Amino acid sequence: MNPEPSSFAAVILAAGLSTRMGAFKPLLELGGTTLVARTVALFRAAGVGDIRVVAGFKARAVASEARQAGANVVVNARYRDGMLSSVQAGLAAAAGVEAVFVLPVDVALVRPATVAALMGRFVPGALVYPVFQGRRGHPPLIDAGLIPGIVSWQGPGGLDMILGTWEARAVEVPVADKAVHLDIDTAADYEKTLAMIGRRQIPSRSEALYLLETVAGVDPKILAHGKAVAAVALSLGRALNRAGCALDLDLIQSAGLLHDIVRHQPDHAAAGAELLTGLGFAKVGAVVAVHMQITPKPEGFDEAEVVHLADKLVKGDGLVSLDARFGAKLDKYGKDPAAVQRIEQRLAEARAIAAKVERLTGTTIDQILQEQGLQKNRL
Repeated sequence: MNPEPSSFAAVILAAGLSTRMGAFKPLLELGGTTLVARTVALFRAAGVGDIRVVAGFKARAVASEARQAGANVVVNARYRDGMLSSVQAGLAAAAGVEAVFVLPVDVALVRPATVAALMGRFVPGALVYPVFQGRRGHPPLIDAGLIPGIVSWQGPGGLDMILGTWEARAVEVPVADKAVHLDIDTAADYEKTLAMIGRRQIPSRSEALYLLETVAGVDPKILAHGKAVAAVALSLGRALNRAGCALDLDLIQSAGLLHDIVRHQPDHAAAGAELLTGLGFAKVGAVVAVHMQITPKPEGFDEAEVVHLADKLVKGDGLVSLDARFGAKLDKYGKDPAAVQRIEQRLAEARAIAAKVERLTGTTIDQILQEQGLQKNRL
């Protein structure tokens, strides 16, 4: 049995000089809050109760922000000696827990689901790392039994070198979270992070594919189908946007890729939506929830309708007409009146959405897809 979240602590490193940044990083604003408050909130959202912010440079201001966010404060008087001194100060203050996260304050966009995934894989004695696209990132989760060795370390190198001496204890946890690799060292990094902050409910294409291929380990046929649906959905979305709609193409692409992530589970649309929402992808989950059945809007368009239609235009990883797609189902279930009723209802929904696309764009579905190079049998 895994320990409860209360058995874990977090140390947030916010004591440095921020020399390369040109501004004091812990108090930088990101999405309406500071980096200190945001990283504290990350661990709170994951259920970690004991959160300690290590302050040094501008300690009074950092401490005030940390306490206001609900964290304890450790002051590192030796902060000019480098980050390891802050790691040691923070870990020395941790007591009575199974394991401790260590996170630099500038690695600010890690998802709570990532922290929860690490806690879920922790076993006594372990050193747990998040991994995205085969590379380890922040924050490591360090067994409390290793803390004395870190605190007493007087050799060269930093925390990475110390943890490397316990490589045999390492547990790697794949996570669909590229932010485990993203820190804010420069003004350019900060601008990039600002641009990302409002998009965290929508995984990037690389995150969605890593989630499918590695985290969830879906069947290759499901992966191929998701890629095909995403390609068709993007083509439709681009055509609709050219016609004056304001659809979120990133949301369309992610939902297209992920709509069948739990294809073999009962009521897989609802199950997939629940999974994705739990991972922090609520906007995508809302689209996935209705990819099987939807009530078309009389006017206008939304991303869910686009993905719904795209799914009906793809069989396996190839294009198919609505008549052929639903005709095959009617042939298969023709002796089941209830099934026939459901199939005919879904066909009517898909036709209604397709008609809206053609009315708004002034062209046919086939022409839209051909213009995007999707006329081949395999996408």
